[in-house]
Amino acid sequence: KKDFFSIEPKEFISEDDFENRMTRGIPKVGDVLFTTEAPLGNVCLIPDLKTRFSVGQRIITLQPNEGLDSIYLKYALLSNNIQKEILKKSTGSTVKGIKSKYLKEIEIPLPDYEKQKEFGEYVTKINNIIESLTSQRIDLEKLLKESIEKIFKGVIIYE
Repeated sequence: KKDFFSIEPKEFISEDDFENRMTRGIPKVGDVLFTTEAPLGNVCLIPDLKTRFSVGQRIITLQPNEGLDSIYLKYALLSNNIQKEILKKSTGSTVKGIKSKYLKEIEIPLPDYEKQKEFGEYVTKINNIIESLTSQRIDLEKLLKESIEKIFKGVIIYE
């Protein structure tokens, strides 16, 4: 899904099948995954996993060269402008998809590496705040629900 990584459903393949399937490179932490179809244009970073995995069909693993930050690349690909470009270069009427050769043609604005890193740190900080607030919201909703239950059971009486 967009900005979400999951190893589910878990399906196991033999070591030989893994080697044959991964001829273009083994995905590693920090690489960017991009869905080429169904749905088109979902992007996420590969998190720190303790296990090897194989990507499925319709997924491209992008391994940024030196001078391109993974977090910057992820958000560039998720941006409205780049998503529009991806859609323009896609094909198909029922299910939209993009071939890797057309994906390579899409130009991504590329500030210097230090600016990309600053952007990544900024976005990470904002995401951490959102995660913290979401967690607090869930805790408060749980507290509210418990309080309501206690009130209607006559455990808590407000004056």
